Amino acid sequence: MDQREENWSDSPILDFAVFDDMVLRMEEVAVEIVQLFLIESPARMVILAKALEGGDLEGVLDVVHRFKSSSALLGGMRLSRLCEMLELRLRKERKLRGLEAELKAAQELLGPTLAAIELRWEKSVGTA
Repeated sequence: MDQREENWSDSPILDFAVFDDMVLRMEEVAVEIVQLFLIESPARMVILAKALEGGDLEGVLDVVHRFKSSSALLGGMRLSRLCEMLELRLRKERKLRGLEAELKAAQELLGPTLAAIELRWEKSVGTA
């Protein structure tokens, strides 16, 4: 088992330093990035669920890849690392079977990740 597979659950739901750095570096577009993630992520999870139900490996890979990248940008490190592990295994094994628990964990991590990002965003713009 790869180190990334063992340690995704040790990652913080939200890495404040990564989030705060993104806000500083991308200040003009940060609001758009955060809002897009908060708005589009639940719909992406529905797409993931449908792809899982239909056995659509490429559909699952697409959603997992997008969550890996977008959550990493915002500091959602636990979701990002879990999705990275899932993406690596899906690309290597080319099957969904055997990853049900991890895919369910990704679905369950979305709510806490969205809540943490929203709360940190509110604090960073002074509206909390």
